[in-house]
Amino acid sequence: LVTDFRKKPVENTHTSVTLLAQAFGVEDKGKEFLAYYDSLVNPVTAAAKAQPESERPVTFVWRAPGLQAPGSTFGNSNFGQIVAASGGTNLGTSLLDSDSGTLTTEQLIASQPDIIIATGGDWEKQKVSEKTVIKYVKLGYNATPEETNQTLGQLSSETGYSELKAFSDKQVYGIYHQLYDAPYNFLAYVAFAEWQGLKVDGLPEVDAAWSEFHDKFMPFKAEGVFAAKLS
Repeated sequence: LVTDFRKKPVENTHTSVTLLAQAFGVEDKGKEFLAYYDSLVNPVTAAAKAQPESERPVTFVWRAPGLQAPGSTFGNSNFGQIVAASGGTNLGTSLLDSDSGTLTTEQLIASQPDIIIATGGDWEKQKVSEKTVIKYVKLGYNATPEETNQTLGQLSSETGYSELKAFSDKQVYGIYHQLYDAPYNFLAYVAFAEWQGLKVDGLPEVDAAWSEFHDKFMPFKAEGVFAAKLS
């Protein structure tokens, strides 16, 4: 059985959930989850397809700052795909020939992305990159809003990154890293659509969607922080 939530989530999440539901004999639950998934994702992708290219902000997805080399990002895969499907233009797609790679600081300053979305997690035990001068963004079930905001704010201390206007414009956001490899990636669609200014009728707020998902499908309540804006 082969599933894919990581490389091409826009194409393969639906098929992967269906296969897992069949394999574990819970097809009804799989259909119930996918109906919920579609109720959130489909309005976003439909609105994005109707959006003129000129209205799409340029978004830099910063992959695991603090753990990866500065400028690590995604091309037309993973979160990069979801950025485009949620009303943005993924910077990495236009600059990389691969699924992932690293953009130089000079290239970022020259490109001046409108929005920065950093991935983060609960990474106290992870090794910090020797090439960076910052810490990771604290997100997850154990994160508090104060911790998340503080760790988002310190990202501008990366060498040269204070020159990026997204920091002065407060267009800096954090998304839980592991959403990029799970059917819970619907939260990224909801968050990215909101952050990128996509107008979607009836779309719930990020925290409301995450709480509702836990109430419907998880054995425990939603806690912590999984998506946040720098305040």
